[in-house]
Amino acid sequence: MLLPMGVFAGILGIQWRVSADEPMDGLLWGMSGLTAVSGVVHGGVTEHHAHEAALLGWAMAAMCAAQLTWSVWLLFSPSRRVVEVGVLGNLGIIVLWTYTRLVGIPFGIAGGLRQRIGVWDATCTLLEVGSVLAGLVVLAGVRVAVPRGQVLLRSTPSM
Repeated sequence: MLLPMGVFAGILGIQWRVSADEPMDGLLWGMSGLTAVSGVVHGGVTEHHAHEAALLGWAMAAMCAAQLTWSVWLLFSPSRRVVEVGVLGNLGIIVLWTYTRLVGIPFGIAGGLRQRIGVWDATCTLLEVGSVLAGLVVLAGVRVAVPRGQVLLRSTPSM
């Protein structure tokens, strides 16, 4: 039930933003997209991590929900505060990923064990790094305009 609701919220957010009077900055579109894809990756690996330990599975599910929710939130309200929350949230996930690879998981059934670096988690982390960098550029005041195309609706085919 959550998947259809998430897809609906994402489509609604995109339609809302596309039809808004004021276009959203291109870097914000990128930031939202990178974070959403990262959230989807976290959702995809939730089952695998849940088989390792329930706490790890719940952590992946929470990161998935947080990243997807934030992506839609940015589409509805592209404010400086929302960008700051996205930068800090993604940065927190990056720091957590780095810690679990260098030092190890500090608690639970896998306590003290370092996680291996795999293709999916490295890809996800690179997406989050891209999102953080895009957010920092936006916070620095750089703007990237997205061209708005004119769509002409016709009732009869043109010849």
